[in-house]
Amino acid sequence: MDTRQINEQHKSVCRLVAEKRIRQSLDILENMISMAMSGQFRDEYENLNLTYRNIVKYTIEGVRDPERERKVLEKVRGMALDRGLSPDFVEKVYRIFFSYFTELQQVNGEQR
Repeated sequence: MDTRQINEQHKSVCRLVAEKRIRQSLDILENMISMAMSGQFRDEYENLNLTYRNIVKYTIEGVRDPERERKVLEKVRGMALDRGLSPDFVEKVYRIFFSYFTELQQVNGEQR
């Protein structure tokens, strides 16, 4: 994968996150990491994917835990700083995750 393709994929991921299409953005990231064959990125992806699955699980179960969300935000902000990323941007992405899952919970609740 060359630089142009990486930049295109990055834009796609950002667009999908902004559109609250988190699963699709994670799929693109997984594909990019597989192509890069990087263990470090794989571990980070697995942590992000596990967080995503747990948020979905708790949301579907109807569990809302602001304290847990605060701890998750603290952790990911620290991870962002360690990797030279913007903690504010990472927090914004996670807040989008939380909002999306809250909406999903409301839709699922209405369908029951």
